[in-house]
Amino acid sequence: MVRSRRREEADNVDARSIRLSMTPVGRGSCRTETSGLITARREPRPTGSSSAGASPYQVKMKMPGHRSSFLRTSAATIRGEQCLPARLSRTCLAISLIAALLAAGCGSKSTTALDLAGRPVDPLQATNAKAVLLLFVSSTCPICNRYAPEFRRLHERFAPRGVTIWRVYPDAEDTDSVIQEHQREFSLPGNALRDPAHALVKRAGAQVTPEAALFLPGGKRVYRGRIDDWYTDFGKSRPEPTRRDLQEALEAVLTGHSVSTATTTAIGCRIARR
Repeated sequence: MVRSRRREEADNVDARSIRLSMTPVGRGSCRTETSGLITARREPRPTGSSSAGASPYQVKMKMPGHRSSFLRTSAATIRGEQCLPARLSRTCLAISLIAALLAAGCGSKSTTALDLAGRPVDPLQATNAKAVLLLFVSSTCPICNRYAPEFRRLHERFAPRGVTIWRVYPDAEDTDSVIQEHQREFSLPGNALRDPAHALVKRAGAQVTPEAALFLPGGKRVYRGRIDDWYTDFGKSRPEPTRRDLQEALEAVLTGHSVSTATTTAIGCRIARR
């Protein structure tokens, strides 16, 4: 069947004339348009709707000539596709948009990690908690493991008062099974998240384990740093801490006061940058 010139021109776009504009439309969401030809929207995937290891985002795409208003797609769509650099078909252009949306996130800061079932979780999303505490830990860091009793004490003291506490494992070698064994061995309370892509590490500014980051509802960080001053240097510690910085920050937030010291230097095992 011979294709008309009009149809061929409609299905092909000169790559050099494409103009992209990305507009944030909410946390983790954005909209991308290409000269009015295609509109793609990236947004967080509903919790529990994706399989383990899948992208925590979905892209909704609208193309002229399609009856359906939006085509839902994911990162799997772009596998095995090849597009010529000079001229792009509608399909290849759409795939390029999808890849950019999923990879770049339209400049937004993702705070999505994975729970131990492989499901995406954003611990800083809208919550009824009075504060959200991220404790960055590692199963192989000896300082982290020595803090296990303090983790339990903090959980017992503050979880009943409305603080949501997450242990965040940024090391990719801390797999689901390793974390579960770590929890059992050291009797660690609360929920755990894997952060192999360092979304939470970057959001919090964490540099070592153990390190704490305290957020208000809405995602404002009010404290980052050490749990206390027990360690003065790597391998050097006091018999007992003389100042409990994290506890002071938590008490300030729960009593409606400002945190006096928003940042301290944590001593621990350095987080390898991604």
